[in-house]
Amino acid sequence: MNLIHPLKIGSFTAPNNLVLAPMAGITDSPFRVLCLKGGAGLVCAEMVSAHALHYGNEKSGRMLQVNPKEHPVSMQIFGSDEATIAEAAKNAEARGADIVDLNAGCPVKKINKAGAGCVLMKDEAKLGRL
Repeated sequence: MNLIHPLKIGSFTAPNNLVLAPMAGITDSPFRVLCLKGGAGLVCAEMVSAHALHYGNEKSGRMLQVNPKEHPVSMQIFGSDEATIAEAAKNAEARGADIVDLNAGCPVKKINKAGAGCVLMKDEAKLGRL
């Protein structure tokens, strides 16, 4: 049995199922390129605040920069406001993201107090709209 195989997510297919998880402070562009060279089928960027992007935070904007050598790449956004998340997702797509992922699992209190991360799981209707 071959454990390494293509990974299909919606209409997207990665060449294999070796995925670099999004890790704050670690999965920057140079590290993602290195992991792809090492055989990763998909790399994920650090999660980015939809709120910070909305207000033009430069650091958050830089986190969405995609190097042409780092495809396929997934960008992860966190937030709780539908319009702000939609804006951030369009921003990530325009910058070259192959996949845009909404974080609904982060347990960090600072994120949760803002109504984002794993607290989104408490409101299935809202999560569905997001």
